[in-house]
Amino acid sequence: MTLAPTADQDVHDRVIIRIRALCRVQGITLTQLIERAHVSASHFWGVMNGGKSPTIEWLQQIAVALGVDIEDLCKRP
Repeated sequence: MTLAPTADQDVHDRVIIRIRALCRVQGITLTQLIERAHVSASHFWGVMNGGKSPTIEWLQQIAVALGVDIEDLCKRP
């Protein structure tokens, strides 16, 4: 039996997809994004792998590094 994803998981998945897509469009790697955003690499990879939840501060740092509003990270692809 497969459980439906929670609303939080859905948002987390959308954030990951948007971060990857924005990096691809901007021609930067995820490693370059870590450097630009000045975030912890271990926390970044934890979030991207689904093991950690992003904080509002973390999302803001990522959004600024990508030149988008924080809301843009949560949009559906």
